Amino acid sequence: VLGILTTVGYIFSTLTIITAIIMIIIRRKRDIAILKAISIDDKDIKRAFNIEMMMIIFIPIMISAIIAYFGIKVILPIEVISKETIITMAKSIIFNTIFFVLLINIALLVLKGISGISILREDKEELRKQSRTVIIITIVLLPTLLIGYSFLTGNIENIFSGLIVTFFIVIFLVSISLIIKVLSKVKFRKVVLIYTIKEIKGKFTSFIIVLISLTFTLSFILVGFSLETTIKKNFKDGLEDILPYNYYISSNDSESLEKVLKSNDDVEGYIKASVIEGKIVNSSIVVSEIDKDDYNIKYKIIEGKNLYQGQAGFIIPDKMKKRNHLSVGDILEIETKNGVIKGTIKGIYKCGGINSTSIIKENVEFGEEERYYVNAKNGEFIDDIKNSYVASIGDLGDRLASNIDSFLRIFKILSIISIMGTVIFSINMILINSYNSEKEEEILLALGLGKIFILKVNIIKIVFLSFLSSLLSLGIYSGLIKLFFKVMIDSPGKISFNLIIITILISLSITIVAFIVPIRRIYKKRSLDLITQDN
Repeated sequence: VLGILTTVGYIFSTLTIITAIIMIIIRRKRDIAILKAISIDDKDIKRAFNIEMMMIIFIPIMISAIIAYFGIKVILPIEVISKETIITMAKSIIFNTIFFVLLINIALLVLKGISGISILREDKEELRKQSRTVIIITIVLLPTLLIGYSFLTGNIENIFSGLIVTFFIVIFLVSISLIIKVLSKVKFRKVVLIYTIKEIKGKFTSFIIVLISLTFTLSFILVGFSLETTIKKNFKDGLEDILPYNYYISSNDSESLEKVLKSNDDVEGYIKASVIEGKIVNSSIVVSEIDKDDYNIKYKIIEGKNLYQGQAGFIIPDKMKKRNHLSVGDILEIETKNGVIKGTIKGIYKCGGINSTSIIKENVEFGEEERYYVNAKNGEFIDDIKNSYVASIGDLGDRLASNIDSFLRIFKILSIISIMGTVIFSINMILINSYNSEKEEEILLALGLGKIFILKVNIIKIVFLSFLSSLLSLGIYSGLIKLFFKVMIDSPGKISFNLIIITILISLSITIVAFIVPIRRIYKKRSLDLITQDN
């Protein structure tokens, strides 16, 4: 996961630096064209930009090194940072400096697309051509640099993390391009919809980059601020759906405990098992013996028959079946200190990863320790029992969630940083598109469509970006949750409806902030300067 974060961090940095420099160049294109027209050498212009950009990136590199040094002490409970860690940090600083200097010089290739004649003629084709060249070089170079960083730091697994992120980005590109292509073929009645789709299609690269940055930021927010709650709820709901009980009890006073379990209205049923440790094929297991009268709630059988159905035998957990390559009908010989237990596997029950070494047998013959598995409505019966140890199934999720709390702190910090970075980056990209669309916007105004039409176009873009980024980030998060709980307890992980609404609102808020500047620029426009200049 940290490898993925590293990869995404470098992708964010790359996109932000490249787009910021391109935006600065586009804003200064007339000044650059004038400098070239009066025979100022390209190398001098590039050198001036290099000095300016180096001032911008040098400070963040130093600040990041300081944050990393003290951040390690906060995230990990250590007082002294090892020499190896300091060396790795030094290598990272050197790599980051080279990496960002290289990116700056790649972005400055856009300068070749600016000349005095092209600017006077409003010919943007050469500028667009150089921008595409910059994007292609960046796409080709970025994986190579990430692989180099992996070898530099000794974290070879980061290569696979990079491949995972690249895989998702490719899916984004293919999926969104297909959506845009399909929408462009639809014959909408509203002119504003037709215009918006055509504009998005014409500026697809910048649109998809903003979408990717929004998606990853929302994914960080989801993991950092909701994973803990999601784990708690899914563990509780998942295990309660899989297991016939939601409380485990070990008691020193079985007689009084059973009186409570039989008389308390909160208790819907329970299993009383006698337990003894044993071995099968050099594997340690536990045999839980249950009398027929004590089997009041039933395990979920996914194959074969349940206890006290058909001939006598064992039922074993699904995890044990996979782990030990067992099947219904196999005969087991279990060695215990009280003798050998022999029988046939008659059924496979779903265990959710809980007590996955517990073989359940009919009739109590060898058991030594008594355990109770209770299904209760809300746990009120606990107040009436004494001299007993009680564990709730819900406690397992709480414990796991608390164990990853320190890890989630990283995501929370990254979420805040990503929000700021994404807002700045999105503003850059949208401003670039806005400045490139000034002439088209003035034409729309001249045709009498008005500022309201342009506002509607921007609103549709906001809704489209918010919807897609929310859908993709929730899809990634939901996929991770489903995979996690499938592996952990063989349960379908779910996300709450509230989380969906919150994600959409966050995405909408970030997107609106990113569009405020171009929208304000349109509303402040009082004259048609570009059209007037052409005339």
